[in-house]
Amino acid sequence: MQYRELPEPQLPGPDWAKVKVHYGGICASDVGMVRLTDSPSLSPFGSERFTIGHENMATLVEVGEQMEGFTVGDRVVADPLLTCAARGINPPCRACQEGQFPRCENITEGNLSPGLQTGACADTGGRQRGVRGSSLPVVSRPG
Repeated sequence: MQYRELPEPQLPGPDWAKVKVHYGGICASDVGMVRLTDSPSLSPFGSERFTIGHENMATLVEVGEQMEGFTVGDRVVADPLLTCAARGINPPCRACQEGQFPRCENITEGNLSPGLQTGACADTGGRQRGVRGSSLPVVSRPG
C-alpha cells in the first residue's frame, strides 16, 4: 500500500459524473485489504492497482450531458457496485436483469477495469480527489 497523488480523472462518457469526496467510510473489506486478511479467492475480481474506499459522500463537480436530474453542486452518494449498466454492457446479464446486482456476471468485463465495486476497480477509485461514477449508481442525498 502506498499514498500518492493521482491525476484528475476524465469523464469516460456522457452518462458519467465526477464527484469530490467529502466523507469516506472505512468498511471491514477495506480493513481486510490493509491487513492482508482478505481471501485470495477474490483477487481475480479486482484490479491490480486501485484506490480503496466505496462508502463515500460527495458533491458533483462535473456532470455528463446525459446525466438527467443532476447538476453540479448536488450532494450525492454512489452505489459502489459496478454492474452491467455501469460497465456499458447491453443487454445486461441475467442477474442484473433480475435486479440481483451483487451477483452481476460481468464484473471483469465491459468498459471498466475488473472490480465488483468502486473500491476495487482501478478506474473508479474510492477516496481519490475526483471519482468517476456511472449515472445509474449516483443517488441524490437530501440537503
